[in-house]
Amino acid sequence: MDHGTPSAVYCVREKPRSNIDTAMLTQLGLSPGPWLKRVKDQAADPQEEVKIGGTTHRVGELRERLLVSTPGESIAYLTDFRLDVQSEDRLTEMLQGCATIVCANNFRNGERELADRTFHMVSDDVARLAAKVKPRKLILFHLSDRYAHAEWQEQLADVRAVFPETYFPESWNIR
Repeated sequence: MDHGTPSAVYCVREKPRSNIDTAMLTQLGLSPGPWLKRVKDQAADPQEEVKIGGTTHRVGELRERLLVSTPGESIAYLTDFRLDVQSEDRLTEMLQGCATIVCANNFRNGERELADRTFHMVSDDVARLAAKVKPRKLILFHLSDRYAHAEWQEQLADVRAVFPETYFPESWNIR
């Protein structure tokens, strides 16, 4: 990213998880047991058979009925850069599906000239990016210390007007 010097952003994503659909397990009248490990083990032959309560079942058939894939958690860390059209497009693509974004919100909207000069974002930039990516949660940090805490609240309100799921870090004790 461009901060007058190179600046990095990060997005960490866990691999998707395979879980047992416990409602389906109950619906099929099957009791949990060690056999579930074979169903979850993708290296196990789908034709392999397991005994459950005296009845033989194929691993592949059980997999189809019982396994559900859930996405892993994801978090992005964005700080110290100016958001231009090119970087916004790259970030929007990179961050799709990201659950939590932790993002610098250095300056208020009225400080666009200062933000551009120092290669930072204003609240509108952060809000627009979050609205495009749609994370479950946006956490603002790295606000300019030129503002009083009451003005930080105004920055939060500006971003929330566009992207309501916006917060400060819990440890700040600022709602």
